[in-house]
Amino acid sequence: MNSSLRLAFRVDGSPEIGAGHLMRCLTLARGALARGDQVLFASKPLPDELRAKIVAQGIRFLDLPPEVSEDDDAVACLADRGFAQANWVVLDHYGLGTTWQERVRVPRRRLCVFEDMPNRVHHADLLLDPTYAPQDADRYRGLVPETCQLLLGPAYALVRPEVLEARTERRPPPTASAEWRIFVCLGGGETGRETLRVLQALDTVSTNVTVVMAQPSVHQTEIGQSLRGKRGWVLHLAPDHFAALMAGSDLAITGSGSITWEKCALGLPSLAVCLADNQRDIFTGLEAAGAHLACPLDPPRLRAAMEGLTADKLVGMGQAAHAICNGRGVAAVLEHLRSN
Repeated sequence: MNSSLRLAFRVDGSPEIGAGHLMRCLTLARGALARGDQVLFASKPLPDELRAKIVAQGIRFLDLPPEVSEDDDAVACLADRGFAQANWVVLDHYGLGTTWQERVRVPRRRLCVFEDMPNRVHHADLLLDPTYAPQDADRYRGLVPETCQLLLGPAYALVRPEVLEARTERRPPPTASAEWRIFVCLGGGETGRETLRVLQALDTVSTNVTVVMAQPSVHQTEIGQSLRGKRGWVLHLAPDHFAALMAGSDLAITGSGSITWEKCALGLPSLAVCLADNQRDIFTGLEAAGAHLACPLDPPRLRAAMEGLTADKLVGMGQAAHAICNGRGVAAVLEHLRSN
């Protein structure tokens, strides 16, 4: 068993992918750093503020050239001494496939791939997919080597430590739905237009709405204007106390990406919308488990779903959500990396 890890993350910094993938890598990296491991992030250039946030964690950042081939990208990574000396490379990137993976994976340098859809071949030693989906045992049959270890399901979801620190015993929601504290955050992949549609649905049904945007948006001013004059409606842009805001809510309205596992760890009931194909399994799977109510991104139908909820239904959803994910995925994944 290795006593220390040297982790090199190859992450996708593309704006169209959203912040969720970058944040899940950062969550695992922070867990490794807390144990004394070495961590490097490699990506094409990121916005200065985001890059500074990563470096401030004690992570060395390797700027890679944008718009190059898989082979050239791998060469640029391996030209860095820290990357080349890593004992685990962690890949979270839709655009890098088997060509890149074959170049970086050698017996002394193993490869862990983050995935959320079983539709690509990987030459990996370990694959992590926290998606809540049926028939997990067959999910990646024929897509990875027989020797590849699969970490499947929400037990391996990478939940930030501050979410667990914010978790408290949930108080029963008020009987009157107009008094519910509603948390709205659709995730890093949304444009802001989607948030506006949610706010249209809530306009006549709630008096206490906290809106969180994971990153700046061209619709940010319009969203702020839609909250103007509404007492109890507040907008936060990438707040440091994100977890506390979520934990203090009675109901969340979110996308179906990485935030799903944080809601579950908090036992927070929710209405969920699907904003991308890779969220589809989570979107449908958690509804089948009673852990959230899946809704289309349509103001009249979202409003109708809200009006059909009761305090008892919120309690039941929260209990089902908490049973799915305990929030201890970081420790579980690091243990697998350390023991292989």
